[in-house]
This record gives sequence, structure tokens and C-alpha cells, in this order.
Amino acid sequence: MSDKNTSTLQSYIDSASGAAQTLLGNITGSSADQHQGQAKQDKAQVENDASHAGTSFAGYSASSSGAITKNDPQRQEGSWNQTIGSGKEMVGNLIGSEVCPV
Repeated sequence: MSDKNTSTLQSYIDSASGAAQTLLGNITGSSADQHQGQAKQDKAQVENDASHAGTSFAGYSASSSGAITKNDPQRQEGSWNQTIGSGKEMVGNLIGSEVCPV
């Protein structure tokens, strides 16, 4: 996801920018701004779709660019640990408990 053209975050930013430009066009009555805003939103949707393209099979992952990489054997464990950590953080935030790192 280092490619700016297929970044999920960038697609959200572009979509918001397009929505703002479309709204400005609606307020001012500028059809050019409306069309440009809609074009930005359409481009952002394509970027978002591309950022999620890829597949994983038999311990290997293929990205939308065609790069194939071997998955780390501990990938699933890391994902699980991250999920548990996020859950603990959420509970801590809900009850107002802050733990400062040492």
C-alpha cells in the first residue's frame, strides 16, 4: 500500500474532497464544480477498490500490482494479538483507565 494511487486513506481523502467540491457547486450553481467533484468521487471509488485488490493462498499473497510474497508463518498469531490488544484498549477507554507506557 505504499503506492499513493491505491491507498485506502488517500481514496477517502479524495472522496471527501470531491463531495466538498460537489457541495460547493450545488451552493454556487456551478455545474463545472459539480462535475469535477463527482469525477473526484468516482476516481476515489476506483482507488479504494484497487487498494483492496489482492489475494492470499497457500501461504503466499499476491497484491494488485502483481507482486507475490511469502506470508510469515506467525502472521495469523500477530493478527490475533493485535485484535486482543485493540479490545483491551477499547475496554480501558470505556472505563477511563489509562496506562502510561514505561
